[in-house]
Parts: sequence; structure tokens; C-alpha cells
Amino acid sequence: NDGIRDRTGKGLLTHNNLHILGKALAQWGQQKYNKHELSILIIYDTRSSCMWIKSCLESGLLLYPITLYDAHILPTPAALALIHHAPD
Repeated sequence: NDGIRDRTGKGLLTHNNLHILGKALAQWGQQKYNKHELSILIIYDTRSSCMWIKSCLESGLLLYPITLYDAHILPTPAALALIHHAPD
């Protein structure tokens, strides 16, 4: 499996669940990388639900000292190139 799949607003993809996932990602990143402040790159596709899902995730992520970079609609290989060339 390569992600979370469900209908937007239902099951796993409710506002509350995505908010909790955002918090969990922030906590995991702080522990894994032993950093208090993190930078996270967000990309998404062209589905109409993307902006809502992004907003729900951000509501949990931004409870922590995180810098979010929104690359908007971008294919995964391009995101990997951005990450690879990003300054530390």
C-alpha cells in the first residue's frame, strides 16, 4: 500500500483524523531527526479534495515549530529533486 485511501470526509479521511495525522507526523519528524524545528515540503495532485486534505494536515502540523513549503501541484520525481537540492 502506498498511502491512505478513503472517501474525502469519511473513514480515515475526516478532518479530525487528518489533524491527528499532521500532529503525529510533526512529532515523528522531531524525534526521528532530533530537531525541534522542521521543514516539510507539501505537494499534491489535481484532485478537488487536495486543498481540503492539505488544510486538515496543516492544522495538526502547525501546532509545532514547522516551516511548510507548499510546492503546489507537482509530480513526485520533481519533489525529490527539490529535496535533494535543498540547502541543509
